[in-house]
Amino acid sequence: LSYFVNLGDSRLDSYQLIPGSATTVGPDTRRRDGLGKVRYQVHPKFALGFTANAYHNRETGRNASETGPVSGLANDSTQTYALVADWIVDSATTLQARAYSARYDENNLTTPIGRPEPPSPANLNERFKRLDATLSRQSGGGHFLQGGVEWSQVLYRGANRLVGDNAGQQVTATDTWLQDKWAVNRFLTVTVGGRVTAHSLFGNAAVPKAGAIVKLSDNWILRGSFGLGFRAPDLGQLYFRFANPASFYQVIGNPALKPEYSRTFQAGVLYRHRRYRLGLTLFRNDIRDLIDSR
Repeated sequence: LSYFVNLGDSRLDSYQLIPGSATTVGPDTRRRDGLGKVRYQVHPKFALGFTANAYHNRETGRNASETGPVSGLANDSTQTYALVADWIVDSATTLQARAYSARYDENNLTTPIGRPEPPSPANLNERFKRLDATLSRQSGGGHFLQGGVEWSQVLYRGANRLVGDNAGQQVTATDTWLQDKWAVNRFLTVTVGGRVTAHSLFGNAAVPKAGAIVKLSDNWILRGSFGLGFRAPDLGQLYFRFANPASFYQVIGNPALKPEYSRTFQAGVLYRHRRYRLGLTLFRNDIRDLIDSR
């Protein structure tokens, strides 16, 4: 059994450059942190590990905005938990399973000073969960097989001042993947694999990949690869709505975004001699529906 614990408490006071000023330089800040790790070797071939991490931050202050002096109160906190299991099934097979959960909460209140306007609240809440398992096996004939399943779920909710709601959005994705790294002989290594994604918003997508390494001599190595890619827009890029009334800027997601698809070719040569290496790589990336910001 091994464990590690760390606790922290920090405080930072604001101050005034001009006595009697309605504004402060920076906020009053109070933060508490906690971290804990534990690992238990249940059996020489099986171990469990657990990690927990959290903090809470509180800030209060006064500042001058474009609409006049305001006082602000902000609270944000994070909690993350992770559980890992490692199992040596036999001399050629290993299995790792992981569970992960994270949450983030932020609440703000901006109050005008000396003006009748009502306080302006804001919040941001995020949840993330993930489960995955990976099986690795070294088999005869120079094959190193790996495969796994990954499940993830993301929840986002935040105050939308533009439309006046506080609706939440959720996305779930399941990935199944397989890869074989085959050492054909001492001169040639081939890697082939693929991944299938099932996305709750964008359906299914399959992306294969293949690569090869050719050892011409002790000094010269050739490499080449080809792969397809799939990237769905995240919840922030789809649904984020943020308007800052004090600084006059907005961040707006685009619900009409499509997933991004890519195709990559790569070829290279590497020369090694004692402590020196010289390489040249040529590549081409073709991307359809590139996700960008404007």
